[in-house]
Amino acid sequence: MKIINYIFYCTYRFVLKTPNKNNALDVAGVLTPYIFVMHGVAIYCTLLFFLNRRDLINGTSTSIMVFIFFALVAMSCFYYVIKKNDKKVLKQFNNLNNSSKPTWIGFFLFIETLLLGFIVAGLLILYTKIFRGEP
Repeated sequence: MKIINYIFYCTYRFVLKTPNKNNALDVAGVLTPYIFVMHGVAIYCTLLFFLNRRDLINGTSTSIMVFIFFALVAMSCFYYVIKKNDKKVLKQFNNLNNSSKPTWIGFFLFIETLLLGFIVAGLLILYTKIFRGEP
């Protein structure tokens, strides 16, 4: 849980540098599960590609992924907003470090998560062209 809290803290510090800093806690609460879901989807699609099971990417698995995303957002909202753990997490990590490192980590996670689908798709296409010889 400490890693998830640190990712929450880093995204919070990043959002404080954006024009949307008034809602920084709420945005960080939504971005944290989004980061995990996007990485999970990328890992899932990569595994299916290398196991040659492209038939498993269909409507049912997409519905399950969407359900998991909303369940993670709901759990994040419950944990950080309803149980008021967001202030505890901020206090815990503010005491440890007040440098710009968490802000840069949050920025990197945000940009990398946005570009992750394109990066994975590009690498898988490149792999297919080089090693499998498909057009």
